[in-house]
Amino acid sequence: MIRITQQMLQRNSLSQIQARQNDLFVGQKQISSGFRFDKPSEDPTATGISLDLRKAIAFQERIGSNANTAHDFNLQADNELSFAGEVLQRVRELAIRSADETLNQQQLDGISAELEGLLERLSDIGNATHEGNFIFGGYQSAKAPFKPEKNLVLEGTALTELNLNRGNFSTRLETRSMTTVPAGSFSLNGGDLLINGVDIGSFSVIEPTRSAADNAQALVERINAKTVETGVTARAVNFPNGTFAAPGAAPLTGIVLVNLDKNGTPSNKPIQVSGQGIPGVGGLNVFRNENLALSDTRFTSQRLAAGALPNVPAGTLTINGVTLNTAMTFNAANTAEQNAQVIATAINTISNQTALYAKTDGNGFVTLQSQQPFEIAGAPAQINLPNQVYEQTRSATAVNGAVAAAGALTLSKGSLVLNGVDIFSTPLTFDATLTAPQRARQIVTAINNRSTDTGIRASTDATGRLYFSNGDQRITDVVYQGDSGENLAQIGRQELLPLNMSGDEAFSGQREQTRLLSGRDIPAAGLGSAVSGAPVTFLAGDSLAAGELMLNGTNILVPGPLTGVPAADAATVIAAINAQSGTTGVSALASGPSGIRLNSLTGSPFLLQTNGDGPKIQIPATPAGVSYLNPINAGDLLINGVDIGPIAPVAANPGNPPQNMIDVADALVNAINAQAATTGVRGERITDPTTGGTRVLLSASGQDIRVDTNNPVANAIFNAIGLQTGTVIRQKIDAFDAVIRLRDQVINGKTGRDAALTISIQNLREVDDAFTALTGRRVELGVRGQRAELVENRVAQTKEVLGSQLAEQRETDLTEAISRLTLNETALQAAYNVTQRLANLSLLNFI
Repeated sequence: MIRITQQMLQRNSLSQIQARQNDLFVGQKQISSGFRFDKPSEDPTATGISLDLRKAIAFQERIGSNANTAHDFNLQADNELSFAGEVLQRVRELAIRSADETLNQQQLDGISAELEGLLERLSDIGNATHEGNFIFGGYQSAKAPFKPEKNLVLEGTALTELNLNRGNFSTRLETRSMTTVPAGSFSLNGGDLLINGVDIGSFSVIEPTRSAADNAQALVERINAKTVETGVTARAVNFPNGTFAAPGAAPLTGIVLVNLDKNGTPSNKPIQVSGQGIPGVGGLNVFRNENLALSDTRFTSQRLAAGALPNVPAGTLTINGVTLNTAMTFNAANTAEQNAQVIATAINTISNQTALYAKTDGNGFVTLQSQQPFEIAGAPAQINLPNQVYEQTRSATAVNGAVAAAGALTLSKGSLVLNGVDIFSTPLTFDATLTAPQRARQIVTAINNRSTDTGIRASTDATGRLYFSNGDQRITDVVYQGDSGENLAQIGRQELLPLNMSGDEAFSGQREQTRLLSGRDIPAAGLGSAVSGAPVTFLAGDSLAAGELMLNGTNILVPGPLTGVPAADAATVIAAINAQSGTTGVSALASGPSGIRLNSLTGSPFLLQTNGDGPKIQIPATPAGVSYLNPINAGDLLINGVDIGPIAPVAANPGNPPQNMIDVADALVNAINAQAATTGVRGERITDPTTGGTRVLLSASGQDIRVDTNNPVANAIFNAIGLQTGTVIRQKIDAFDAVIRLRDQVINGKTGRDAALTISIQNLREVDDAFTALTGRRVELGVRGQRAELVENRVAQTKEVLGSQLAEQRETDLTEAISRLTLNETALQAAYNVTQRLANLSLLNFI
């Protein structure tokens, strides 16, 4: 039996008081703070549950933020595509309007100008931003995704004869430092050197023993660190005695700036050099203030010598064929800059006639500037202006050499297409006697007559070589340089949602089937061409007098005696026919070594009449209204680069015109389908049951269709049925390409309103396809936006549930806490009472 002492009772009573006081303190703290516990150790189980709940809430907040961002980006993208849809709707209206054959050139100019503006607007929409990021850039959201290019684009069937290369040629700008980079120490301060408005920044070289080549390379590396922003690349080059040698030669102490990007491809940006330190950058007298525009043809001379240079008499210098009748006098006390000013002042006295302007840079250099090619002749060596034709430098070689001078030559539709514009919608014929320079001058005139449409001006030199410059920059392509991927946002454990839509997806699509329908019915009388059935059979001394050979009522005369040599006689007759082609509408080419091919330049039937020695050309005379489908030889017709020829001739069927159209269409279709396995393109004859018109339809699945012809005969045949050489129908739908092609077709319609039908069919279809693809993208963006909204709503509901659970684990129920506090207060008071009674007890109370 345990003995209970008074001391034990008092100790137990005090322990109860302390426990009740602690309970009261905890209850009061819970009520005042609102939390069940302060420290994890007070309730480890509840603490673990609370941490898990907090993690879950943080995850929901993150995916909610992602969903909100995705919703904002997709909403903004949808808004931008809505604007793009308005642009394409206006383009569609212009496509329909431009098909009106009653429109005059002024009205078509207005339509093409508006299309150019709409193209620029569409490019701006493609480069739209949201919160500082490009909406349609994919992963590369810090870089403008679309780059409008303003290049020289050369196409055509006569590029070989013109010594031109097919392709897309960018303007390359280049400027050189004024002198070598010195050796030793130097520094570059912020603001000293800006390229295209970008501060190259500051850095210092403090080693007095450094070489000039090392310093040049240091400056090059500093400039190239900003190439992504400037679009300009620097390179070190040899610069002995103020003149450049080939890159790579030592010592590399000069610097050249070129408008190339970091990959070495043309950036299509100007070069503007400025800064507080120009021309003395940190003690380096290297750069000059420059503003090189893409539309300029420009040349900067070597530095002029100071002092008394040999005077240049009036009448010595010629610019663009204009003689400078102002003398240049150089005084012995002149600085290099003053001598340069003498030259520039004299040149500018005739600038209104030459369209060329000269200026100096304050350091003795003369810069010549024009918006077209220019030629200098007669310049003496002392003024440092080489005698030559100057043009914009291209990213690749556009011109190989002089225009071909051998034989007769006819340039007609499709022969030369500059920036999408057909230069020779009106044929230009050269006989065999014309030299290369004579031909080149006529070609230059034809090109410059269309410069308003193409943005390109041409010039030529004494050898007959062509030169090109972009005088009025036109958009020739809009290139997507963003990423094809999309930034993805996590909106669930295993669920992702694109933050934005990449530009190559937003403004494009894919056609299930690529289709190209010829723009006009096949002529009922044939396609207006003919060929010798055998070599010509003229005898020595023969001639062609009036009435012996007539084309469309025009006499083809060869008064001089023929030689009896078939090849030579065929060439003589071909030259005589081509000399009259502007009147007859019929040109001639060689057929084999000694035959003749006649071709209607319009695709219309022509009348051939022969008498006397005329039948010796070995082409049967044709009665009025009858013509031929010329045989299409190997190499004449290419579809997707595959040779479709040869196609056998089809005789005209004047007694049954509808059958004649069917026969011609079937000949073309059968030849095309024979190569379908290689080209991926099939042909089909389409006959309108109402009008009886017959056309050719080309179709392909999963690939482009491109039609090319390699000579005027085949070119005219396909022009006659509305299949122009160089026509490309792409499987990929591209909104920018659709607008560019429509604009070019409208421009071509100024000189050939027969293109109106092609505009209404093919271009309208391309614009409609682009609009449909754009609408589909907007639907997709709408679905994404709805998903993002659903996620946001789901996140809000989930956070509410998780928050309630967290509150249950951590927060105090005030009603329950107050009730417990009351009980604890009662218990504490009872403990006080018991303790007091125990304190009053004595031994007598136990006896």
